[in-house]
Amino acid sequence: MANILIVEDEGDIAELYRMFLESAGHKIVGTYADPAEALDRVGMLAAPDLVILDERLGARSGSSYLASYRDVFRNARLLLLSADPDAVRWAETLGFDEAKRKPVTLRHLIENIAGLLNRPPRGG
Repeated sequence: MANILIVEDEGDIAELYRMFLESAGHKIVGTYADPAEALDRVGMLAAPDLVILDERLGARSGSSYLASYRDVFRNARLLLLSADPDAVRWAETLGFDEAKRKPVTLRHLIENIAGLLNRPPRGG
């Protein structure tokens, strides 16, 4: 299974993703509300195969961290999750491997992750 990093500022949602993905056999290498904090702690994280990145992170934008995440996590697939249909529409153009509109069912999230893991990352 995959090493997954979750960047989601809503604690309940992050915890739901964590529990569900772990029960599906994945290893969660970290959950962060602040995308910069995950980058600051990169030396302490196991290399993720997948990063789940929320678009709206308080005053921050997940998309604004895309280049940094690509540089630091070169072999990871980057999945954007957003309630904003425009962000989802433009995510792959910006360089995300995939984007899904929230709310996403947990079953669809697992299916999307399986498909993503079978493709090489865009940055790699």
